[in-house]
Amino acid sequence: MRTRRLLFFMDSQDLSSLESVRLRYRAIRHPRMKLVLKVQDQILTSLRDFLRKMGFMEILAPIIGPATDPGIRGAKQVSIQYYGVSFKIMSSMILYKQMMISSFEKVFALSPNIRLELLESAKTARHLAEFRQVDLEMVHASYDDAMNLAEGLLVSVVRAVRENCCEELKGLGRNLKEVNAPFKRLTHKRAVQLLRSNGYMISFVEEIPWDAEVALSAIHEQPFFVYDYPLVSRGFYDREDPGRPGILRDFDMLYPEGFGEEC
Repeated sequence: MRTRRLLFFMDSQDLSSLESVRLRYRAIRHPRMKLVLKVQDQILTSLRDFLRKMGFMEILAPIIGPATDPGIRGAKQVSIQYYGVSFKIMSSMILYKQMMISSFEKVFALSPNIRLELLESAKTARHLAEFRQVDLEMVHASYDDAMNLAEGLLVSVVRAVRENCCEELKGLGRNLKEVNAPFKRLTHKRAVQLLRSNGYMISFVEEIPWDAEVALSAIHEQPFFVYDYPLVSRGFYDREDPGRPGILRDFDMLYPEGFGEEC
């Protein structure tokens, strides 16, 4: 009754605004969206459970700060003025998680990221202005240790979703395939060779372009790693291997079937 009385005093512009709100909430109430959110909840639970079992402590990611990650593949950062001082809205908390390991050996965060993507990024179907990612850091860990952890994490999460979200996956029309360790590991050089043999004439010293990365993903049926990127191809925070000048101790994990980079 209160809603009806309120509507009686609204003009056409107010009613239009109210209908817009209703449409937004209708998307949240849609049966398919409810299924997606249930799967999302299981993923978040599984991530936390696995990392805590591995000795990680969860921290809260900063949202604004004096600096953020500049290596965001052409996207623009968002800045605000706060009492005359310029602050960045986080595009990645990488600098802050690296500082945290001066106090704790293993930390992780479900980190919010804001990036103003280039218009052409919309064609990749992989970028959002706002997204969350699992950010973690380990003391004295090699990139092999990090790859092993990422591998175990994905296997654990996929297994939990398959076991606990059968009905949700069925309702979404998705067949989530089991992933099995160990994952294949391709050097950057080998990945480029494979792509060039499939018609992608890309550079041996640059980061793999998005379209080529999707093509590489599409010819695999299981997750895999690309590692040992050349020095000039990655961001400022990647380390050069002291025993192999010009090679970074760095990697990407790619999901198969054309989905592309996961971490």
